[in-house]
Amino acid sequence: HFSPNLDPDTFWIKDKRVGLYGPGVVEALTSLGLTRGRIGIVGLDAKEAGQLEGIVSYNTWHHILESLPDAHFEDVTIEFGRVMMIKSAETLELVRHSAMIGERCAEAMIETARPGVLENEVCAAVFDVIHSHGARPADPFMIMTMGAEDVGWYEPPWTQSGGRPRQLGDGDVILSELFPTYGGIETQQQVAIAIGEVDPVYDELLGIINECLDAGIARLRPGNTFREVCDAMVQPIIDHDCWNLTPMIHSINPLMWVSQMGINLHQMERLAPYPGANRPIPHAAASLDIQPGMSFAFEPNVCRGNHRLNVGGAAIVTDGDPEILNNLTNRLNRVN
Repeated sequence: HFSPNLDPDTFWIKDKRVGLYGPGVVEALTSLGLTRGRIGIVGLDAKEAGQLEGIVSYNTWHHILESLPDAHFEDVTIEFGRVMMIKSAETLELVRHSAMIGERCAEAMIETARPGVLENEVCAAVFDVIHSHGARPADPFMIMTMGAEDVGWYEPPWTQSGGRPRQLGDGDVILSELFPTYGGIETQQQVAIAIGEVDPVYDELLGIINECLDAGIARLRPGNTFREVCDAMVQPIIDHDCWNLTPMIHSINPLMWVSQMGINLHQMERLAPYPGANRPIPHAAASLDIQPGMSFAFEPNVCRGNHRLNVGGAAIVTDGDPEILNNLTNRLNRVN
């Protein structure tokens, strides 16, 4: 805001305050004469995939409650999210541009991934595309697993623990999640790449995933609810007696409506030593009517034993069929 290279008129928020969050909120409300009555709060009941219990810290919230005893705070996170979900035509152009960047990232990954290549080289190809398009990766910057039986979902391990990045080999499958963000608008892409000859189980998983994806696309339209979309996408997993790990679909901008996760999680053999860890995670948000102008990330993922497959990309709700913004990320890409 203070840079001499930026026009201050480009910032639409004119009332800017600097300081600690708790005291700052109290000072702002006091200066506006809003110390009693009903006050709406956004963030207490956030439902993002990694923030299912809100994003307001205890110290911040405790200070506000102690300092404003006559105020009645009411959480409006979900209601505010419903308003945010429907984007203007201008913002939808940013969604399309962000998804285009994700598609270019997928192209770069497919071109780079070969036997003998280190996984950090694949990551570097992704970030080169994101940054060269004037965008940035949203947190957690990138998820990527690789190998023949990797059912986890995490950032590349060498970014946390150091050491030599893993080397791609024949029979490996790369599964990744990208988070390109342009102009503050995020999309997500699930890139799946098979290196050489892979286990035939992936052909079975791909067939089931196509059922899930087709079911979701068929129902992501006005007149349906988000729960109906989710239930349709989950049904093939149940029908084929498989299991899944992460969301099948979730909203973006904001990431607040998340499908159920952990279907048939008791089938995940590696969870056996952890009592209670195989409980399914239900829908993470309140009801939502699908309306034109909303954007979502398809993320169908299906597991059989210790094999996992995950594909998907961004989509915009229209008056009819959804506008599918990604192509390469909706399939298993095979390279030699």
